[in-house]
Amino acid sequence: MLAIIFCAPIALTPAYARQLPSADVLSWLLVPALLLGVPFSAWLPHARAGTMGDQWRVPSHTLLMPRWLVCLIGTQMIGISLGAFALCVVTDIRYGLLCVMHSLGTITFIVSANRRFARHPKSEFVMRSPFPFPLRKRM
Repeated sequence: MLAIIFCAPIALTPAYARQLPSADVLSWLLVPALLLGVPFSAWLPHARAGTMGDQWRVPSHTLLMPRWLVCLIGTQMIGISLGAFALCVVTDIRYGLLCVMHSLGTITFIVSANRRFARHPKSEFVMRSPFPFPLRKRM
C-alpha cells in the first residue's frame, strides 16, 4: 500500500514535469548514500539519549524510539523501496538507482531493528511519549 501511495503521484505526472537528475549524477550520489546512509540506518533503531539525557531528565541508556515507531519506519522504508522499483519499471530507469540507494538503507535498517527486537521488550527503557495525557495512554 505504501509503495502505491509513493509511486502513484509520480507515475501519473507527465514526463516533462518530473525533475530527476541524470544517471551520472545519481551514480555519484550512490557513494554518499553508502558512506552516510547505511551507517545512519544501522544506528537509528539503537539511538540512545546519551549526553542529552541530562537535559531530558532520562538515563543516558534510554532508547529514543519505541518499538512501534521502529516498525513504522521500517514498513515505510520497505514501501518506498518497492515504489522506487515500480517507478523504475514503469516510468524511468533512473529510478532504479534511487531504488538501489534506498534498498541498501532499508536492508541495513531491518537487520539492525531485528537485532534490537531479539531482546525482550521489558529489557528496554524507552523515552516516554511526547503526546498529552489522553493520547499517551492509548499508545
